[in-house]
Amino acid sequence: MRIFQFITIVVFTFCISCKQEKPIQTKEESPELPDDFQTFYDKFHTDTAFQLSHIIFPLQGYPAVTDSAQYVPENFTWAKEKWILHRPFDNAGGEFKRSFLNFNDIITEEISDRSGQFKMLRRFSKMDNEWFLIYYKEMGL
Repeated sequence: MRIFQFITIVVFTFCISCKQEKPIQTKEESPELPDDFQTFYDKFHTDTAFQLSHIIFPLQGYPAVTDSAQYVPENFTWAKEKWILHRPFDNAGGEFKRSFLNFNDIITEEISDRSGQFKMLRRFSKMDNEWFLIYYKEMGL
């Protein structure tokens, strides 16, 4: 009788656990990134002077357009005077995800919300032995 109860409890527990929603994976998938990139990336988000000195202004990119009547020229650039400092990545308890792609020594980072409606894309490149932000695009509704 005890074996039957034990098996019933195990099966019941297994069935309940299968029906529960799995939490969103917060582990980031990242390709082989250069050793010095992580050091640069951390300093880029914590040292404002360093950040501003490691962006190629006027910075190529595209702002998020939230109003359909708003026009953004095709050759839009971000100006240093209007730059909003970027802070360290925070996945907000799983609401956001981040991925990296390393292609021909250009690191592309994409951060998006869980629904995929809001994204940002940044590209970093190494020039004169230092990393720089070379492109920034906001994407949203």
